Amino acid sequence: DGVGGDGAFFLLLDEPEVYGLPPDPVVTTRDLPAMWKSAGLAALTMAAATALAFLGRRP
Repeated sequence: DGVGGDGAFFLLLDEPEVYGLPPDPVVTTRDLPAMWKSAGLAALTMAAATALAFLGRRP
């Protein structure tokens, strides 16, 4: 059943640099857990700052 889920296959007849591709590509999703952790921490910081802005006011 096909090639096991690969959506495309590119046959390069020359070095990758000729086509504007990196010589040794990396999987960009390898840093995904760290990015989600940073995004979560930023969201919590923004929520805390917003809460302090509203709760810290004196009537």
